[in-house]
Parts: sequence; structure tokens; C-alpha cells
Amino acid sequence: MDDSWKTTCPLDKGQVTKAVKALKEYIAKAQKKENEKALLEEHNCIQLQVTLHKIPAVKEKSVYIKLPHELYKDSEICLFTPDFDEDDAEKSEEYYKNLLNEKGVSAITKFMPIRQVRLDYRQYESRRKLVDMYDLFLCDKSISHRLPKLLGKYLFEKRKHPWPVDIECDDLRKEISDVVGNTRWFMSGNGSSSIMTAGKMTFSVSQIVDNIMACAVEVAKSAPRGWNNVCSLNIKTDNSLGLPVYYNDNHEDIRDMDMGELEYLRDCKRRREQKKAMWNMVGLGSRNKSKKLRISSGKRKIKSKKTKEKK
Repeated sequence: MDDSWKTTCPLDKGQVTKAVKALKEYIAKAQKKENEKALLEEHNCIQLQVTLHKIPAVKEKSVYIKLPHELYKDSEICLFTPDFDEDDAEKSEEYYKNLLNEKGVSAITKFMPIRQVRLDYRQYESRRKLVDMYDLFLCDKSISHRLPKLLGKYLFEKRKHPWPVDIECDDLRKEISDVVGNTRWFMSGNGSSSIMTAGKMTFSVSQIVDNIMACAVEVAKSAPRGWNNVCSLNIKTDNSLGLPVYYNDNHEDIRDMDMGELEYLRDCKRRREQKKAMWNMVGLGSRNKSKKLRISSGKRKIKSKKTKEKK
């Protein structure tokens, strides 16, 4: 990897190398004391944690970053699909398997219709086993909004959010290969901290460093309000403490919101006004007024009940 990153973000490659070596040494020592296989699974992924000075005005924004060393090459990949046949999950699975074979996609290990998820993975333990079974989850974009409720919190605790793809697109092979070769920087908009996977413990130090530098370049380009809004960068595993590789305590040079953030705020304001108008139409005014009505109604019921008890 070349040194073009120096022109886009002030990240010290030497500091990153020291941090990666220290993290790998820490995990290696811990493996000698504990169950080696379980510990390796627990600390399998090297992650880059990004903390911003100001919370971005975005809602579930994803930035896809091309990595020099692929994370999911020869990995177990599960694709969640719509129900081709709502009464028969096997027919749906066979249909999408044949469809992707026709489009030249061979990277998918398991095809899972939404019906099968709904029927076979109701219990927490079965969901946990499903999440641990695969390295990467994909889903058709038409069903992405349904999966959080069906799969539960464990999937998101393990940071294996299903990546949305368009199964019906013309060049599905390229779309899948792009996902396999990328990592995703996901910003929920609910806080200032976010995490992306930058490598695996099985990678060499130089491979992990190259991937972290590639992520840092994209952070510098895509961070809401610019690189000066980045407060810190840490590297960590799923369950380890973060090792700092960059820190910036300067709050003064953060640029104003870009057009995307402003549009998001305008959209939020528009939706609030629509909701307020809806409440006014049904004669309840604002939500606060509705809440007051419910409280006063409850007080009247309690008072009436006490009166009856005295009688």
C-alpha cells in the first residue's frame, strides 16, 4: 500500500503498527491462560472505533470501504431472501439458489427465506447458533427492515448486521463481490461512536495495518463535518479495550453541516409537523395534550373508585 493516505488524514502509520502488534501480543498471551479456541472466536475481528466530536445528523448511514486485504474471502456467507413460495421454504431456497447460479454468484453458502427465519429461529439459543455459524450475512433490500425484529439483539451485538443487496439487479455478481471485498462503516445517528471491521486475528500485522490505513482515508473523506470532527480512532477486538492510534481535542475547526445532514434535519422537521397535523385532525392536538388527557382520565377513574369504596 502506498503513502497517499498522508495527504488526506494525519494518521501516524508507525503508531498504528505499534498498536496492532500490542493487541496481537495481548491476545496471544491471553490464549495461553484460557481456552484457546473460545478466545480466538471471541477476539476474531480487529475493529476500528471512530469517535466524533459532534453526533452526526444522519439516520443509519453506511459507508462501504474497499480494503487491500479482503475480510470475507472463502468465508461462510448466509443470504436472507424473500419468500418465493410463502407456504414452502424449500421451494423458495431452491428458486434463489438457481437464480444466483444463473447470474454467476457462487460465494453464498446458505440461502434462507424469511419464512424459515420466522419459523425456525424464534428462540434466543437457535438465533445465537445461527449468528455464530456464519461470518457474513446478506439480505435482499426489500426485507432488510424486517430482520432486526426476527433475528434479535444478538446479531447486532456481534456486529453482523445483514448487508442489503439487490437480488434482482443486472450485475449481482459484481455487487456481491464488492460486499465481500469491502467493510462497512455504519453510523446509526444515535451517538458519536461507531465501529467498522478492519481485519482478522489470522491476518499479519502488515495486512491489518494496510486495512486500517485504508479505513482511515475513507473516514477522512466521509466523516460528517470533515476530518476535524474526528475526536479519536481506537483499534480493538469484540471484547477488548481500545488502543488509541489518533486523538484530536480541537473543537474549533469543525465545519458546518453538509447538504446531506441539513436535508435529514429538514426531513425530520417535516415528519414532526405531519405527525402534529395528524393529531390536530383527530382533535387531540399535540402528543403532550393527548398525554394530559390520558392522565386526567386516569385520575378521574381512581377518584371514582375511591368514592365507591367509601360508600
